[in-house]
Amino acid sequence: MRVVRGVLTLLAALLLTAGTAIAAVPAGAERIIYVTSGLVELGPNQYAAQSAVCPGGTKVTGGWVNGGTWQLHSSYPMSDGNSWRGAVRTGEYATSFYVGAICLPGLTDYNIQTENAPVSAGTTSFRIAFCSTGEVVGGGVSASDLNVVLKQTSVFNNTGGGRSGWIASYLNNDPVTRTVNTHAICANGAVNRSVRTSSEPTSLGMDISVNCPQDGTIPISGGGSGPGLQATRAGRPDHEDPTYSRFTVLAGVPLAAARSASVICAS
Repeated sequence: MRVVRGVLTLLAALLLTAGTAIAAVPAGAERIIYVTSGLVELGPNQYAAQSAVCPGGTKVTGGWVNGGTWQLHSSYPMSDGNSWRGAVRTGEYATSFYVGAICLPGLTDYNIQTENAPVSAGTTSFRIAFCSTGEVVGGGVSASDLNVVLKQTSVFNNTGGGRSGWIASYLNNDPVTRTVNTHAICANGAVNRSVRTSSEPTSLGMDISVNCPQDGTIPISGGGSGPGLQATRAGRPDHEDPTYSRFTVLAGVPLAAARSASVICAS
């Protein structure tokens, strides 16, 4: 497991362990922690799942699956909020993948809302998992059966009703009805949270990226849409390019199709 983080002081870590209030947690992007799993090697026509685990004192707000070309079947938070899990299936070529988790201390009212629903054979269906009124969505994700293709996973904002959540769409390629699970990570406490979306309806490339809109903010979750999602990944600032902070979606074939990427950022 690989952990990438800024400076989280020993004092703050001790206070978190003791259950101290959110005010003790340092502000700024350095408190957001990225964790990656080990690399999983797959041969042709294989299926595998892997998890990235957050360090103690933090909760998962988002995650991603990254690697070669395959079909993304699930990418979601575990029910205890301590890890992110992803599953893929390869086609005719061997490839590899890994899973990433975005972890944050100091969140209050943390909970994961799940919407389980059937999708009829041969149809595409949208599903939304809602947070309670007044809570903000930190992130969200989707899980499906092996023969269900994940086509969209992104934040849902209902500005009129005051509720937010996570929306996903699924294509059921099976001849029978399948159940899908859509999750929304709900909490309060993320500092300077903002959402940005980018669309490229006639993109000739497969990667769609969207940057965090303000200096000093980095992704705490992200998603996108396309013919069939193949990979997602988050990038945070580094010493060579401090402006690099984005969420990228590999949004499937054909090359010319409607695609978008969305990112939730915080500092």
